Amino acid sequence: MMLALKIPSNVDKLLRCSAGALVVLGCAVLLGLYFHSKEMPENVSLSPTRPQPSPNAGDYFVQAAKLLTPDIDSIPPDSETIAQAAASYGAYRQYTLAQKVAIIQENQPAFAKLQEGLTSVHRWVQEPLIFGAPVDGLSSFYFRKMARALRAASETCEEQGDWVDAMNYRIDGINLGVDVQRDAGINGRLVSVACNVISLHDAEKIVNNLDSRFAKTDALRICKIDSESTPLYSTLVEEKWSTQNFFLSSFKSRNWRNAFFAGNINPTVPIQYDLLSPREAYDGFTEYMSREFDYARLSWPEQISHNQPSPANPLLANLFFTNYRHVFFYVNLTQTSDRFLELELALHAYRLDHGVYPTTLTQLTPGYLPTLPIDPFSNNQPFKYRPNGKAGYLLYSVGPDAVDNGGIPIQDPYHKENPYFPRSDNVKGDIVAGVNVF
Repeated sequence: MMLALKIPSNVDKLLRCSAGALVVLGCAVLLGLYFHSKEMPENVSLSPTRPQPSPNAGDYFVQAAKLLTPDIDSIPPDSETIAQAAASYGAYRQYTLAQKVAIIQENQPAFAKLQEGLTSVHRWVQEPLIFGAPVDGLSSFYFRKMARALRAASETCEEQGDWVDAMNYRIDGINLGVDVQRDAGINGRLVSVACNVISLHDAEKIVNNLDSRFAKTDALRICKIDSESTPLYSTLVEEKWSTQNFFLSSFKSRNWRNAFFAGNINPTVPIQYDLLSPREAYDGFTEYMSREFDYARLSWPEQISHNQPSPANPLLANLFFTNYRHVFFYVNLTQTSDRFLELELALHAYRLDHGVYPTTLTQLTPGYLPTLPIDPFSNNQPFKYRPNGKAGYLLYSVGPDAVDNGGIPIQDPYHKENPYFPRSDNVKGDIVAGVNVF
């Protein structure tokens, strides 16, 4: 026999009131969360865009690449891979010297158009960026394509014994890489690195075949190009502006979170992303980039002694965190190689003029270089140098560990195809000219 439990009327009223209050409170919370998720950034507007003169250097570079014949670079825009690049270059190398010379001659209009860009007064290059990537990724493809063609032309000149033009084509590729950085974010910087890597491959082999006059002229040209390189801090400023503009444009859409977090949402807490407001996303990114700016201003030894910044909000970390230190490493690596070539040319010219290499690098200034280049991996110090009698000299950077190992080169036994090429910022040893090469 079951007993009926009778709730006193005053308790029943209290329970009903409590339940009603909880419903009201729940509705208020949900309403508050809804309005919070819609909260927009305050007192912000689209970052101003600089006027883009036309034609500009970037226009000339793209036009030049489009003039190239398939014989010199057969890679179509939609299938550019490392394997494709190797296959295309391998096919070019199969031609006879006479055929290569004819191909280079046929592509002179493309190289002339490139010169128009390199000498243009309108040096703006990169297309507008959206969220760290170009609107039209084809421009980046054409820049790399042009660098590959310049390297092919250089190697053909080497086969002919035309060392002057061989080096000129290489330096044009370095110049292209530096110009690609202008007004660009991280994507443009990485394209710049790619152009430099392509151009610098085996370039040091040309140096000893030049006479003093051309070696000195080429060293001064690289010195000037290097002085026009965009500081890493400025690259991050461009990245910040382009991403902020992407934010403000995307916030107009109800589905902006899908565009932002596609593939990055933690499936265990999807509701947290739905509650993230535009203001939280925008302010969180802006605060994160401010700390990245401070980090980029540090010297390399200071950077590796500090923790890399990351967004304070873990939800934003899935979206925004970029291993900028790895980007900085590759930028420093290519700058090191550029400056090695600059010094190798100046040292070669000095030896031809004096019969011996200088005892110190300071003897190169001001006769051969206006100033000595700085080791990007050091705390604003010049490269390490030691003459070695008739055998030549030892020239090296302290490398990504920022420690002077006495010229002991980096060696990575896990990469047998090229164990001396530094691939990460956590390797030990020095970057030695003529050994740790691309």
